[in-house]
Amino acid sequence: MADDRARLDLLYDLAKRLGTMEDANDLIAHATERIRAFYGAEGCSVLLLDRTGRHFRFPMTAQERGSRTTPDALSHIRFPADQGVAGWVLQRGEGLWVPDTAADERFYSGVDQMTGAVTRSLLCVPLRTLSGKIGVVEVINPATIAPEEDVAFLSTLAGDLALAYEKADLQGRIRRELAEVRSIGFTVGLGLIGAGLLVAALASMAHLALALPLSQLFLRPGVLAGLGLAASGFGVLIALRRRVASSAMPP
Repeated sequence: MADDRARLDLLYDLAKRLGTMEDANDLIAHATERIRAFYGAEGCSVLLLDRTGRHFRFPMTAQERGSRTTPDALSHIRFPADQGVAGWVLQRGEGLWVPDTAADERFYSGVDQMTGAVTRSLLCVPLRTLSGKIGVVEVINPATIAPEEDVAFLSTLAGDLALAYEKADLQGRIRRELAEVRSIGFTVGLGLIGAGLLVAALASMAHLALALPLSQLFLRPGVLAGLGLAASGFGVLIALRRRVASSAMPP
């Protein structure tokens, strides 16, 4: 019962933080530490595919105090995405519990050799988004585990982590699109102002060249059209400024 309550607490915590997420890295850092502590494990790592899709990288890890493996050391490590338990899990899209890595030929010892760590057992599940598998989550040397139950539970937690990455990616695309719209709007606004002032200036010069009364200047179609264009340009810039201000306000 205590384990069930701890699982529910962890699921609730991550779901709540995901709903109010402002920074994916903060949420993933919190999640990896909570998962590591839940299993009493020596480490918990998120492994993501790099841009090429051919190698794993370690963007986020949590290690128990005094561990020989540090997040900084792992952040510089890359290894082939078709190697090790992580590669097996990624390719098959299913979780795996390896109670004795020394007896499992799927285990890749290269990371241990580079960090000086000793991985004796390993729990690993895939990270899936709507666009496909993006990596895996690993729990290193957990203290206690119920294989079938914990593979399923960690897979559920991995779903929240994958959703966090997907949400962060969507927010990034939205920000880039807004920046592009602002850039286009700014250019259009300035262009309308410039064109309007030019038309108004040329119409004014024509009016003066014909020696017509100044009182009739603002009745000339060219002047009115030019001032209308300039006013439209100012309108675009004002609307753009309000949009930027509103998007900068906290939700």
